[in-house]
Amino acid sequence: AAIVRRGMSQTAPQDKGGAKAGRGRLLWGLGALAAVNTGVVLAAAQPGEGFGDDPLERIALRASAVRRGARTFAALAVVVLDYKWSLRGFEDRQSEEYKQALSDCHRRGAKLLLQLCNLQAGVYIKAGQHVSSLRPLIPVEYTSVLSTLHDDAPQSTLADVRRVFREEMGMELDEAFVDFEVVPLGCASLAQVHKAKLRPAQGEALGEAVAVKVQHSWMIQHTVSDLAAIKWVAKAIEMSFEGISVMWMLPLFRVNLNKELDFRIELQNAQRCAANFAGDSSVYVPAFKDGFCSKRVLTMEYIDGIKVDDKESLLKQGFVPPEVAGIVAKVFGEMVFRHGFIHCDPHPGNLLVRREPAGRSRSTRSARARTQLVVLDHGLYREVDDSIRLAYCNLWEAMIMQDNALLNRVATDLGVPEFAFLFPLIFTNRSLSSNTRLGETMSKEEKARVRKTMPAGFRREGFDIGKVVSFVETIPRDLLFIIRTQNLVRALCSDLGYLPRQRFRTYARLAAENGRSARSDLGGLRKWFRSVRWEARMAFMELLMWVSSTLNITWAKPDIMEDEGPSLVLEAAEDRVPASSFELADGSMHG
Repeated sequence: AAIVRRGMSQTAPQDKGGAKAGRGRLLWGLGALAAVNTGVVLAAAQPGEGFGDDPLERIALRASAVRRGARTFAALAVVVLDYKWSLRGFEDRQSEEYKQALSDCHRRGAKLLLQLCNLQAGVYIKAGQHVSSLRPLIPVEYTSVLSTLHDDAPQSTLADVRRVFREEMGMELDEAFVDFEVVPLGCASLAQVHKAKLRPAQGEALGEAVAVKVQHSWMIQHTVSDLAAIKWVAKAIEMSFEGISVMWMLPLFRVNLNKELDFRIELQNAQRCAANFAGDSSVYVPAFKDGFCSKRVLTMEYIDGIKVDDKESLLKQGFVPPEVAGIVAKVFGEMVFRHGFIHCDPHPGNLLVRREPAGRSRSTRSARARTQLVVLDHGLYREVDDSIRLAYCNLWEAMIMQDNALLNRVATDLGVPEFAFLFPLIFTNRSLSSNTRLGETMSKEEKARVRKTMPAGFRREGFDIGKVVSFVETIPRDLLFIIRTQNLVRALCSDLGYLPRQRFRTYARLAAENGRSARSDLGGLRKWFRSVRWEARMAFMELLMWVSSTLNITWAKPDIMEDEGPSLVLEAAEDRVPASSFELADGSMHG
């Protein structure tokens, strides 16, 4: 509250008539919702697994649930009042003063939300991490502040770890391991990981090194009641701010959370991912140990590797960061274009780099065969429908081959025929009819031409934010998820020095390999002819890349080029976003 009180004490334009009455209605509404929330939380607070029928224990659990719910609504009330008070009286929503005041509100709200998440732990940290990952939709002040939740999750005590392991496995830690390190290797919102050594089997001198993932004990205590409280908070936010929609985030968050809380699903996902890449030595999934895995405990092979974004360590160990990024792009490209089974969380903590162990390499001459990407944390995957996967392959073929008929057909299949023109801008940062080489920045003349040819509602004059919202709401959820995942991969590859044109080439070849064979509208001869054209286009792209690398030619600045297509929509949106909406963050149109 002190954070917000200091901000609210700053000078702001005078309030207009009716504001006081509006704030009164707002407080009454928040109070009513808080009362309802208390009842819902009380009903939802039930003892989880590992809890007995002790009445005192049940009373303590329900009291804790109500206290957590009340703390949540108190934080909400402070943040809402801060926005209403600090932004009162501003008539020009495009003025620098208003934008600064709004940014200050965002930053104070984000800090308060960070404190709440750290205090409540469990579901709240997971929810905060979920919000921080929505960079295209959430103000940058929130995403940057809440991103620290990935690093600062609270730890379970050793006593809690022992209790969860005993309840799940029916044995003590000392019975399973000869050495169990007390300090965890890592700690996340749902669980923490410890290094240990299995007790050696008969005839073995040393036990195998393993990583033991143990769910936090508090997750089963408050998950249901915390979700109920968060739901009512979301309703209160929509009631308090006209034009703001947040309820859409909850259903997917709830489904994903339930999946992540069951480690048996993670085990199945990991085994399926390993099978998908069984013939590829550049990617590895750690093996799990039978007899030491359950709903809340996983025991897997210990891997000693370097975090994929630790460029300094990669260079010291002789790895080439752009080469590592190429493997990342290839692996996640295959998940999208070939398997339709996609890892949901490709952040650097879940990707390690190591040298391929001796005896596993298929080629001693290939530098890539000696560099191996280890994929961790398989708790959440998205299985994409085959029709969407193939449509996405065809979409890339249409963009590379500049095939307008195919682009329109794919857009129709995806349910957005009127938005076909947007796909090339989103994915390749150029229009379909562009003469610009793939990977280059559009010229000023071309950008001016694209602006003029954009349909009504997407130009600066008469920009309609509803058109953009309609596009996002209409396209299949699977495609939105693909866009989000590839956007995360794009950012990681860019940080490692992997140029956009290299990533485009990787995606284009994977799309061709996995999409053309399924095209039922092409006869055998036409497929062969299209294949020849495709290979010629790809060969030309590769020749350009070889020439540019040999002569040290830079066709485009990656950081600029990445924003070219989306910025054409953004600059039209800048002056037309409804006054009651949050500002669009920098880079918000990526994907």
